[in-house]
This record gives sequence, structure tokens and C-alpha cells, in this order.
Amino acid sequence: DIIFPEYRDYINQKINRAVKKGTTESFSYRIMHPSGEKRWIMEEVSLLGDIDKKKQMLIGTVRDVTEQRQSEDKLREYLLIVSSSSELMSLIDRDYRYINVNQAYLDAYERKAEDIEGRTVTEMFGKETFEEIIKPNIDKCLLGEHLTDQYWFTFPNGRTCFLDVKYNPVLEVDGTISGVTVSARDITDLKKT
Repeated sequence: DIIFPEYRDYINQKINRAVKKGTTESFSYRIMHPSGEKRWIMEEVSLLGDIDKKKQMLIGTVRDVTEQRQSEDKLREYLLIVSSSSELMSLIDRDYRYINVNQAYLDAYERKAEDIEGRTVTEMFGKETFEEIIKPNIDKCLLGEHLTDQYWFTFPNGRTCFLDVKYNPVLEVDGTISGVTVSARDITDLKKT
């Protein structure tokens, strides 16, 4: 049998549910391909016909979703890297609007994601700081430059730090720049020496 043993009961439950309730059931499981390779399968089964009159037929589709699962796993790994980093990371679009920030960013600014994501950089830092410090760097980055800037900054909790801030363009598959990643780290201890 090519289906991994730990999935057999689960698959039978899904199929039985589709038959008894007349629902469509989708489920994933692993198989051992004849080549010896482990693969992920997405199966969807539906009952066609009249449940009461017993004129029914079970139909289904089976798709190999191994590459999709591998991509999802890789994305999860990247998310773990970003979310566990002590650097303050953000993704900003061409309209100077926050798309995403990591946990270190939220902690530093003592905010929740919904208080930052979707808002503009001006709303976060004020017009003066945005126009004088942040916007010039983002604008250069949107033209394809990779930049590093360093400056003193005071966080909402009153803590003042010397930050090393990196701005990098976000390149899409077609080569267009859709935004900027900003990564800041506290280098106050290095500045003091």
C-alpha cells in the first residue's frame, strides 16, 4: 500500500463522512511513490446522486501537492527567521504604507500589528521625521539602491538607541520594485566604544 499507515483511518473517516452526509470532503496525506519518494496528495471526494434513493456515485480528484507543501514549509521557515529576529523588520509598499512588521518591531514601538500594518510611515513617525529621514532613503531604495543609515532614535518608552538601519528594494519576479524592507538594529554599545 502506498498510503502511509498513519493516514489510513483519517482517509476512511473523510470518505465515510462524504458518503453519509453527502458533503464534499478535502484532505491531504502522504504516500510513498513507486520511485521511493515521499509525496503529498490532496484528495477531494463528493457524493453525487440522491442519498435517500440510494442512487449515488462517489467521485474524487487527486492532486500531487508536494511542491506546494514544500513551498509552504519554506515560507514557514522564513517566517520563523523573521519573527524570532531581534532586528526591527518592516515591509513598506510604494505608497509608504506598512504591509508587515515583525514581533521585535511591535515590541519596540509597544503596538499591535493592526496599529501599524496598513498605516503610512507618516502616521507612525510624524511628517517631519518621515520627510527628513525616512522618505529620502525609501525613495532611493525604490529606485533600486541598497542603503544603510545610522542615527540616534528615541522609542516610545523613552529608550534612546543608536540604530543601524538597512533599506533594501523588494524585487518582484518580473523585476519591478514593489516596496522596501527596512531592518534596524541597536548598535548603541558599538557606538560608545
